[in-house]
Amino acid sequence: MLRRASSSSTTSTTSEDSTAIAKALETNERLETLNLDHNVIGSEGAMAIAKALEMNETLETLNLDHNDETLNLDHNDIGSEGAMAIAKALEMNTTLQYLYLGSNNIGSEVAVAIVKALETNQTLLWLGLDGNPIWSEVNATVSEATVRNQRLQSP
Repeated sequence: MLRRASSSSTTSTTSEDSTAIAKALETNERLETLNLDHNVIGSEGAMAIAKALEMNETLETLNLDHNDETLNLDHNDIGSEGAMAIAKALEMNTTLQYLYLGSNNIGSEVAVAIVKALETNQTLLWLGLDGNPIWSEVNATVSEATVRNQRLQSP
């Protein structure tokens, strides 16, 4: 049974591909790791994946960089719209443990929304937002969230 899937920059997963992957995630009962780092999924693909995360009950890692148990969306230019959809999905998701959204052009407003989602999400263990244009005040907010949710770690 397939538990891990990966697509790196050498295969160039697009937003259309991501939408198809997201549709499969909605009903998938086995996949624990999905790595989509260094692709061009864009905000549309990220929003589709975020919607799937609201229903998916097996994916443990959303690694948006390099990690074995992660849905990796590093360097995908998902932008604020796509990341905001992921923040909303975090409020409902109960299985995701690792989230890396590095180098995705995510601003401070979205980072704050992600931290707010962590008030209800008790399963996320690791959060990475490096490589994004986030103000130092937001980094302090992420640090505060890490203290509140003692299981959560950040790079």
